[in-house]
Amino acid sequence: VWPLLRPITVIIVITSFNGSIQGYEQVYLMTNGGPAGHTGVVGLQIFNYGFGDQRQLGMASAMSWTLFVLAFIVAITNLRFFRSQT
Repeated sequence: VWPLLRPITVIIVITSFNGSIQGYEQVYLMTNGGPAGHTGVVGLQIFNYGFGDQRQLGMASAMSWTLFVLAFIVAITNLRFFRSQT
């Protein structure tokens, strides 16, 4: 049964990982980073750098590219790990 579920597992793992590292909407809407930034996530930090008071667009862009590269590396690693052996 596992070989038949392998492609589905790959897609679920990749989309779950991307959603978890890029999601900031819930934290922003509920707590806006929380008391003293304790509920902050990477996506919220990027948003605050880009659209906050100081508008550090270079830092926000660098963090966004780093997040993209990290997500890409994890996705490629996941695809190679779960690649079929045929």
